Amino acid sequence: MFGLVGPTVTVATNAGKAINLLRSLSDVSEEGKLLWHALDSLESPLQLAMCFQRRHTTMHFFHGPVLLCQEVIEECERVLARDDGEDSRPESRDGWVSWLSHKKKGLQRKDALPRLTARLGVCMNSLQLAFSAASALHPPTARPLRQPFELAPAVVEFATELVHEFEMGRRRRVLCCSGAFMETSSSSLQGRETDQDWCHVGTHTLWIELSSADETYQLCWRPLPKVVGLDEDSDEDEATPAPCSKHACDLKIRCSLKLDPTSLVCKRMWADELRSRVSKKLEPDLRAPFVRDQIAYNFADGSGWACVMFFEVPRRSLGLNADGAEETSTQAMSAEMFELVLSMLLLKQGREDMSCMLADVCDFESRSGCSKLLEVLEEKVGAYNGMDQSWRQMLDTS
Repeated sequence: MFGLVGPTVTVATNAGKAINLLRSLSDVSEEGKLLWHALDSLESPLQLAMCFQRRHTTMHFFHGPVLLCQEVIEECERVLARDDGEDSRPESRDGWVSWLSHKKKGLQRKDALPRLTARLGVCMNSLQLAFSAASALHPPTARPLRQPFELAPAVVEFATELVHEFEMGRRRRVLCCSGAFMETSSSSLQGRETDQDWCHVGTHTLWIELSSADETYQLCWRPLPKVVGLDEDSDEDEATPAPCSKHACDLKIRCSLKLDPTSLVCKRMWADELRSRVSKKLEPDLRAPFVRDQIAYNFADGSGWACVMFFEVPRRSLGLNADGAEETSTQAMSAEMFELVLSMLLLKQGREDMSCMLADVCDFESRSGCSKLLEVLEEKVGAYNGMDQSWRQMLDTS
């Protein structure tokens, strides 16, 4: 259920399910065997690439290759998934031959497998190039997946521009991340953790939205749909197709929290810090490679309800402008960017005048303004290693 958090935390990277299905084909089709091994070989490097993709300093190396891998894996899922009216998974050799001969959009499955295998080879090459380029500029360290958080000019600029889009009425919501979602009751917050306190409730997207009712900012969680024909552990009748861009922001909100600086709690943590707070069934998953170093955020509002969101860069950064029309952001959001946007909005929400502009709250071009932002980040989110070198040099020369 919660296994393979790394590759399955977004709907576009269900490599584990595709691999499990292809293993059944290994004795039936040579093309199926090649595709299985290609997916199997891609899984761990993709998990590692996604770890680097979520951090600001390495995101530009890995975002493109990860998106490419996700799109190709999605294509594999579309070919392998069972169509409406198609028989359940065959258990005999003849059944698999018939399954491979089934046409998907006019093309037999067995004819699509070689093309998919070739595209997976391109994915591997792109990941290898990204790792080589990143290692040339960022030499390996003792704990490369747990680099300290620093305030960087590019992150501040991105967050400031995004907040200004809200202020100017050009945006009503922004997709921050997608990932595994867990929630709990008040007992765990009071230190009485049990195996039932934290419950994994599937993959969700996290949005920051401007409420049309009172013009306040909120955190909103929406569940991602199931993948028809691949989610064998779910009810097929309840499963819906994987979301496309025009559906992602229209899904029903599962829960929301108001960005109130007096009550909102948001703490960054590493996945393995949750081991003592989940059931024995889920605990081993948090010790798995690439999963234990995954970034998660613990949210609460003092009401007794709390949740944990595992941070993954979403496939598409979608928003909604003032007219209700959809738009696509050209830049994905890293963990640092999410934390900066959240902290800036908390600074605005803390003012009595809710219509105040961000520039009236804090001057980010001054050392005192940056220090104020760092205080909010460390108080509301997690530890920061101050400003990076480029930011300090810029302030010194200004």
